[in-house]
Amino acid sequence: MSERWAAGAQIVGPAVSAFWHEGEFGTGKERQVLLKTTRARHPELKAHLLAHHPWQNPEVTTVPIEAGSKGCPEWIAAHAQPPVA
Repeated sequence: MSERWAAGAQIVGPAVSAFWHEGEFGTGKERQVLLKTTRARHPELKAHLLAHHPWQNPEVTTVPIEAGSKGCPEWIAAHAQPPVA
């Protein structure tokens, strides 16, 4: 991500998902991507994900960081910044 909407990501899976979709129950393999960004960069990141995801209604959820290891919030803030031209 050259726009640096996130400082980093973790890709979890594949995992088996069970879900309801269009009135039917289904299962499938999915991957979960956890993106680490700031509150300020979140709207741009979310908009990009929704605009470019191949699914019509992808699952994009937000989990605020209430606490973390020393330096983690600072690392995210330092690296989830627009590139300097």
